[in-house]
Amino acid sequence: IFIQKLISKYDIISLDQAIHLINNKIFISKPKLVLTFDDGFEECFTIIIPILNKYNIKATFFINQASINSDFDNAEFINNNLKVNLNKKFMSWDNLKHILENGHIIGSHTYSHLILNNLSKEILEKELVYSKKIIEEKLNINCKYFAYPFGNDNYFDTNAFNLANKIYDYTFISGNYKNYFYKKNNVL
Repeated sequence: IFIQKLISKYDIISLDQAIHLINNKIFISKPKLVLTFDDGFEECFTIIIPILNKYNIKATFFINQASINSDFDNAEFINNNLKVNLNKKFMSWDNLKHILENGHIIGSHTYSHLILNNLSKEILEKELVYSKKIIEEKLNINCKYFAYPFGNDNYFDTNAFNLANKIYDYTFISGNYKNYFYKKNNVL
């Protein structure tokens, strides 16, 4: 099983633990790995969570609030907003509460997974500020983490970058694995 191979090579730690190690410049002797899952697909709850719980591994789930408890055409939303041709179900708020109760972390992945370039102030605030507010209200947590949709800086502009860094403690992109920080901010 894939998870057993990961466990043999890495210490799999939570996002909170990784940030603590990075911020405190703590030396590590064995490579660390943080597991994150984007978009809030139902399979995260039905397939991934049971495996993680079996091995006592904690992960972070970055969700799009528009898709949670959705009653729209999932295939159309996924095609238009996630830019892939799939038809999957999304998690519910009850699923997310269960995930939190099991020690995992929930972060924001915008309200509706839009590309964050050239958006009006109102739409950008809905995608970043409102999405954080919904998570905090529905799950009664402090939403500290944000992952940019599509993972790299081709999909967000300076306005999105500045607003995300203003309202979230940490924001994440992919592809900058050689450096912990992007543009000397708390963007990992």
